Amino acid sequence: MQQFTKSQKKHLRKMVGIAYKRHLEKALAKLQQEFKSWNEGAINVWELNQKIHEYHNGLSRDLYKMYVLAKPDIALAFALNNHILDLGEIREDCRSDIKRLAGIK
Repeated sequence: MQQFTKSQKKHLRKMVGIAYKRHLEKALAKLQQEFKSWNEGAINVWELNQKIHEYHNGLSRDLYKMYVLAKPDIALAFALNNHILDLGEIREDCRSDIKRLAGIK
């Protein structure tokens, strides 16, 4: 396990924030489609309410746990594996441990 410098840790935290924001935007775009379905009459208010409940108790909570509670290198490996970040966005001197965690050679 790589020991990160203060500067590297700051960079990793910044990248985790970027990844979290992008992942939330992607997830909320899907939820927005459910609102569109409701507005168009394709689903009723109860179905929309259930979708909101499932989002809040499922994906939203999972993303919070990953990006806020997990270690930054683990969160970034998760973001890489979910195509939220590209490896090139992460400083080169921070990549080795993250690549290993993400299963990238």
